[in-house]
Amino acid sequence: MSNRRSSRPPRRSRREWKKLVQAWKRSRLSQAEFCRRYGLTYSTFNNWRSRLAAEEGPPQPAFVPVTITAQKEAGSQKRAGFEIRCPRGHAVLVTPGFSPTELESILQMLEALPC
Repeated sequence: MSNRRSSRPPRRSRREWKKLVQAWKRSRLSQAEFCRRYGLTYSTFNNWRSRLAAEEGPPQPAFVPVTITAQKEAGSQKRAGFEIRCPRGHAVLVTPGFSPTELESILQMLEALPC
């Protein structure tokens, strides 16, 4: 009988996989790069990521309170607009005549930025 070690990766618990998937999300790396850096099998990682996502169900939309305030501009005839404040602290001032397509692109870009 030999004392050869198996080349199989260690078995991980569901809890460990959940932590790994959370770490991957925070890392902003592709799945393939994350797996390479941490010595994980891509197919196994992807299987667990899919399984955990299915258990969580679809993401719920996040709603934030909206406060509407009237502002009086002394001696100024400012055109109305509104400001969008993202949960991470970014703000976008939207004025009349804005491009909805550009606004969508800007908001997606802001959400993709690290904290």
